[in-house]
Amino acid sequence: MRKKIVSLDFDGVIHSYTSGWKGPRCIPDPPVDGALEAIIRYVQAGFRVCIFSSRGRYVGGRQAMKQYLRYHYGIMGALGDTVQGWDAMPKELRRWIGETAFADPYSEELEYAISRLMREIKFPLFKPPATMSIDDRGFCFRGTFPSVDDVREFQPWYGERRMFRTCNDMVLLDTKEAYIKWIKEVGCFPLEENATAMEV
Repeated sequence: MRKKIVSLDFDGVIHSYTSGWKGPRCIPDPPVDGALEAIIRYVQAGFRVCIFSSRGRYVGGRQAMKQYLRYHYGIMGALGDTVQGWDAMPKELRRWIGETAFADPYSEELEYAISRLMREIKFPLFKPPATMSIDDRGFCFRGTFPSVDDVREFQPWYGERRMFRTCNDMVLLDTKEAYIKWIKEVGCFPLEENATAMEV
């Protein structure tokens, strides 16, 4: 019986993407909270996990995503070898390691568990026939198309993050409310970074 597929986007779903696009092989930000644990849960539940991302079409993009996951699973798993011990690690990874645990050293157990997990995760070049697709820029179609305004105004869950400069200072105004508050308190419009004026 073929496994059902869960398709995950990478940027904004697994990679927090707070820095924005830096190139297909540059993935600078930490994982989204709970993303690594969710992948393990889906695999353990019998789903085929596919990470389908626009990064995959670039040379080195899929390899960069694989390295990112290996690295961050390694950091998460390293908690099991600290003073805090096994209980400091997320339960999903504890269970995954425990399924194939063998004699010490722990570092080898962890490496084996991560390698086994990575074999379960696929990085397709083409969109897979998924039971569910999880994407920060997706729209769940239920027979009605979004309006032009809805499409135009759409923002991913993490919202628009824009850096502004004011005199010699930099300020992050990441929501409409923060932007309006700035205008009310300071009494002027901030300028976008590298801009000379702002359309109002």
